[in-house]
Amino acid sequence: MMKPFQTLVKMIKPFQTLVKMMKPFQTFVKRMKPFQTLVKRMKPFQTLVKMMKPFQTLVKMMKPFQTLVKMMKPFFIFW
Repeated sequence: MMKPFQTLVKMIKPFQTLVKMMKPFQTFVKRMKPFQTLVKRMKPFQTLVKMMKPFQTLVKMMKPFQTLVKMMKPFFIFW
């Protein structure tokens, strides 16, 4: 009578060990949760950074102009 039940328990055993092995992974996932929410909250910042990209290129393009202005500075003093 107990025989099929015992075989079932034997079959379940590896699954239990698998579940036990999975436990630290689950705790890891739980600990990661705040990071995921942080990443979700960071999303608008990323889009902002993407939007800022053309401004950065503009600033880079402006750089030689700034150096030119710096070089011109002593000339402006005389005026």
